[in-house]
Amino acid sequence: MRQTTRMSCLPALALVMFTAGSGVAGAPQRQAGRPLAHAGNVRTPTLFVHGEADQRVPYEEGEQMYFALKPRGIPARMIQYAGQPHSIGGHWNNVHRMMHELEWWRTYPRAGAVA
Repeated sequence: MRQTTRMSCLPALALVMFTAGSGVAGAPQRQAGRPLAHAGNVRTPTLFVHGEADQRVPYEEGEQMYFALKPRGIPARMIQYAGQPHSIGGHWNNVHRMMHELEWWRTYPRAGAVA
């Protein structure tokens, strides 16, 4: 099994994803490696910024993570950009995204950060 760590643009959120073998034999390993399988361990306030047409990370997976955190009282917000791929494009979309990220960091500063 090969382990790959992907850091989001938000340093507070690191998702460790595992790539297992192909076919039915590798299905349990792939399921265990999905971020959703580890949602019960998440305690970090999480901002999901997602393009609806993302082909790298399906929108549904981000949405599932969001709904896994909210009932547990973990601060989470989901921002969806209709028709956008993995890299959000368009001037207004980028301004909108940056405004919300700045607001998020003001609300939930990194642990150990000086205010």
